[in-house]
Amino acid sequence: MTRSYSVLFTLAVFLISLGVTPADARGDQRTAQANADAIKELMGTFKFGMTRKQVIAVVRRQIDKRYDNEINATNDVYAQDTLRRKRDAEMKELVKTKVDFDGKKTGWDVSIVDDQFFHGIGESMMVHWENNQGRNQRRFFFFFKDRLYKMVVALELDLQMRQSRGFDGFVELMENRFGNSTATDTGVAWRTRTIGLEAMNKLAFYNAICLVLTDVKLTARVESVRADNRKADKGRNPVIRAILAGENDPDPELDEGSEAIEKIIGQ
Repeated sequence: MTRSYSVLFTLAVFLISLGVTPADARGDQRTAQANADAIKELMGTFKFGMTRKQVIAVVRRQIDKRYDNEINATNDVYAQDTLRRKRDAEMKELVKTKVDFDGKKTGWDVSIVDDQFFHGIGESMMVHWENNQGRNQRRFFFFFKDRLYKMVVALELDLQMRQSRGFDGFVELMENRFGNSTATDTGVAWRTRTIGLEAMNKLAFYNAICLVLTDVKLTARVESVRADNRKADKGRNPVIRAILAGENDPDPELDEGSEAIEKIIGQ
């Protein structure tokens, strides 16, 4: 197996773990329908519009199923108890990750998802680390007024994959399944009538690629609310704007560009 083929195969494993498999040859009309179905497959058992409690219930069922298989595979009582404790701890960790973007600074304001949310309009998030069965990926759940409107899956690529195939190789695999993509400022995108899918190139800072799934209607609503808040914020006095944002620095211009610097020297 050549190095480039090995990397391509590894990337394929990432996609297959998300439900992505190579596309068959089809006519244009059938391909369009297949692409829509393929994008829906990425949602799994999650549905846009779910509340936070409903998302937690889905993740709980997934975790229970995974640990039940491991527990049933051993007769060691101590090992079974250890697995149950790990299962319960994993669920508690998921619930603890909930964060409200209410204007106060969070640890996510400079992060791999810092471009995915907006403060002060009712957005919140939870994170689930899906690192079982050789996968090393995080799934971010984004809510607007307690309704799921976006999921981001961050896939970490090792050095070999980044150097040999990188983002272009990943996109090639994605296009085999979803069809030709549209270029964006941060990667490439696909869209159906109800669901948007974007592959974002985050390799430069985070050695990762993000798959962003969005509900088209809910996201349009969120973007409209964000735009209204940007207009209102722009009309405020800059000192008042800084106070409302929770900044302590009396000169709002002193922090200009700090986010870009933190991205370079941060994670």
